[in-house]
Order: sequence, then C-alpha cells, then structure tokens
Amino acid sequence: MEKDAYTVLKDICNRACHERHACANGYKQMLASGNVSQMMATWRSNWEDIVESKYADIIRTELPRIYPDLKEEMNKAGIYLNECPENAKNFVRVIITDSDEPIKVHGDAQVYVLGEAKVIAFGHAQVYNDKIAGAHVMLYGYSFGKIMAGTASAYDRSTLQCDCKASLNGSVSCDAFGGTVRAAAFRHINAYRDTVVYSNGDKGIVLSGTAQLKSLDEYEQ
Repeated sequence: MEKDAYTVLKDICNRACHERHACANGYKQMLASGNVSQMMATWRSNWEDIVESKYADIIRTELPRIYPDLKEEMNKAGIYLNECPENAKNFVRVIITDSDEPIKVHGDAQVYVLGEAKVIAFGHAQVYNDKIAGAHVMLYGYSFGKIMAGTASAYDRSTLQCDCKASLNGSVSCDAFGGTVRAAAFRHINAYRDTVVYSNGDKGIVLSGTAQLKSLDEYEQ
C-alpha cells in the first residue's frame, strides 16, 4: 500500500506547494523525493511551510486518511500524526489534526497543533498552537507550550507562553502576550500588551504595557 499512499502524499504535497507558493528550493526537494523517508526529510528542512499557512490547512484535512498506510515509514523518520511514543526523543515531531479523543504527548517531542483537539503534554514535550481556536492544550511536568490561540491549562513546573484563554495551577512560569490568565497558583507571570491576569495576590506578577491585574472573584467562567 505504501506506493499508492505515497503517490497520494506526493500529489497532496505538490498541490500544497502550489497553493502555498512555496520557495523554488522547497518545491524542487518535494519533486525529487522518491519515497516516504525522503519526503519526511524534505518536510523537516521546510518545516515552517508544513505547519503554517495554506500548507498546514491541506495537511490537516488530507493527511489523516492516508496516514495508516504511511505510518510505519513516517514513524521511522520520527514524524507522527495524533500519537506520540512514550519516550520520545527531541527529534520526534508530532502533527495534531482534528481529533475527538485526547492526545497525549511525552518525552522531548515537538508538537504542532493544526486541528481541533485536546493535547495533554508530559515530561519535556513542547507544544505549539499558533491559530487553532478550538484546541485545548494541557501542560504537566516540565513541558512547554507556546499557545497563541484556543485555551491552555498549565500545571506542575511547566512553562507557558500565551495569547489565549489560560489557567495556571502549579509552580508555573508564564509569559502572556494577550488574552486572559486565571492564576490559581504559579511561580511567576510576566504579562504584556492587554493581558488580563486574575489572581488573589500580586507577588510574582509583573505587568507591562496595558496589562491589568484583577481579583479571581472577577473571573468569568
């Protein structure tokens, strides 16, 4: 099945390149890729195109239907869809597309949210969501999240950069660049721009720009 699925994958990638107006070098690499392993190497060298703009939209809708036939070779290349090995090394990259089931990510995986899903991060996993309003990211352990859309919940000793609807309940470090932060417990918060922080105290909170501090009692669920 790999040959058929790979042909579909290459067609998808070529179409995405045209719609994305990808750079000539990236498009040439795409055309030169002769198997899944080579295509995944091309993805890695053009990763920003894969997880951003129109390319990401096409991957979000098209990849899930062919992934079962490509899974073995993609996983060998360290790239996963809506799943993650428990002891993921830092070369592992996980693409998240629309999912009704929560997706757990582990180890040192780098995780990119392209669809609506609940993502639960453990260990030192890194999660990125630039634009998906329907995604919810939960951070545990020492995980990191750059969450600029949707919602985020941070626990334990995790680190959060955000411009979204966020909640903190642990020894959490947070840099907020907008949105709201409900801070039940935290280590420190740096709030910028028009962020509104809801907390029952101001210790460990630094406000810049037009950021505001309000009581937890004022927070609206």
